Amino acid sequence: MEFKKGDLVRLSDFGKLVAGDRGSNVGIVVAGPYDLLAPTSGKVTSYYIAYDVFVDDEVIERVPVDFLKRMVSDERNIERVETVVRRNETD
Repeated sequence: MEFKKGDLVRLSDFGKLVAGDRGSNVGIVVAGPYDLLAPTSGKVTSYYIAYDVFVDDEVIERVPVDFLKRMVSDERNIERVETVVRRNETD
């Protein structure tokens, strides 16, 4: 899955959770892809590709591509998916 600036992305339940579940179902890729290096320890550095995504009135910066893929893909394995709790609903 490739993303580019201007892409409209539909948020999965995980994506809504990350974005703060403000009621938005979509986001817009506003920057990227760009390369990031993140130190994981004193001598080890991780390299990843990242994007900036605009959701509601906030830009979520430096979202790694693998994380963004998870934000827009509905996962079938329920053990790995965080669910969004909806207010005023019974189980």
